[in-house]
Amino acid sequence: MKISNIESRDSSAKNALQAKTQNSTTSAKTSPQIKTSQKEISKVESLSKKNDTFEPLAISVKNANLTIGSLDVMIDTIKTLQIQNKDFSKLATKFQKVATQDKAQHIIKQADVIKGEMKQTFDSAMFENENVFSKNYESLIPESKLNTNKITSPKTLDVKQIENLKQYANDLDTQKKYAKEAKKILQHKVEETLAKTTQSTDSSFEKVDLSKLNTQEFKAAQSGRGITLDRVMSLLH
Repeated sequence: MKISNIESRDSSAKNALQAKTQNSTTSAKTSPQIKTSQKEISKVESLSKKNDTFEPLAISVKNANLTIGSLDVMIDTIKTLQIQNKDFSKLATKFQKVATQDKAQHIIKQADVIKGEMKQTFDSAMFENENVFSKNYESLIPESKLNTNKITSPKTLDVKQIENLKQYANDLDTQKKYAKEAKKILQHKVEETLAKTTQSTDSSFEKVDLSKLNTQEFKAAQSGRGITLDRVMSLLH
């Protein structure tokens, strides 16, 4: 009888131990800590995918901004060339009416000085160690009509050929117009791309609580530089 009781107690203990082990295993499978870890892994994977998207975007925006900088230099350079070309053309007009050889030589010398200044203006139109008139804009802005081949070095200009100077003036004016248009195209592309990217970002980010902002202190901090609270909040949202 005593042996039977001992065996019964041993059997009960074994059953209890097995049940405890099973409960422990089940608990481990549903552990909140494991769930959290899986969530964090998913988060990291999501961020990694976003980085794969944002990295080429950043490069694209950077290239666009560099091209805009190049176009700015081009526009300013063309403006200077236009002023210089007007002075050159005035001398060409005088040359057509010159009466003596001495006066003709004097005009030619004056024209050579201006042509040298124009050449220096053209050659110094650099951005990121590259002359802005030798850059290939067609591959970057296929929609643009900009053709830098139309703006050749002023070294080919001749005070004796007034018609060529008129054509050069027309080319400068036309390409300046196209350069401005190309700049607007790029700016629009950048703004459009950034807007789409902003819309596609994780909507789970919390929006700023307007009640936490001190309107008076904010206005004082921005010192009337044209920034409004509504504008900032629209950007943050």
